[in-house]
Amino acid sequence: MNKTYHFISGLPRAGSTLLCNILMQNPRFWAGPTSGILDVMFAVRNQWDKLIEFQAQPPAQSEAAKLRVLRGILDAYYQDVDRPVIFDKSRGWLAYLEMAEAVLARPAKVLVPVRDLREVLASFELLWRKTSATRQMAQE
Repeated sequence: MNKTYHFISGLPRAGSTLLCNILMQNPRFWAGPTSGILDVMFAVRNQWDKLIEFQAQPPAQSEAAKLRVLRGILDAYYQDVDRPVIFDKSRGWLAYLEMAEAVLARPAKVLVPVRDLREVLASFELLWRKTSATRQMAQE
């Protein structure tokens, strides 16, 4: 099955988990928890150009092979997902948009939930207070 990849990125506590839960209600879409596949792809991309074997190849040949390998990593990671549209969630996709577009060979689509910064900070504070109170009760 050919899969179409899109990405979800954004600040913590801005609603990306809620967005994933809503998207998963569509039987054609898959949107899971934050994945680490971007970090794996980034590491391969960075190491590729440092290897003497790839430096010896013509640059166009090496670049084409690198993009095939990066796409293969993405496809292999989601091989068991039986839905045609995949939303990979990682806060870093916006920083590596150029890499994503090169791997996909098309403009990338990134969903970025936006929430008022004051609400994000209030949410962090509420979470901190809740965990702080739990820790304090456990110590008593």
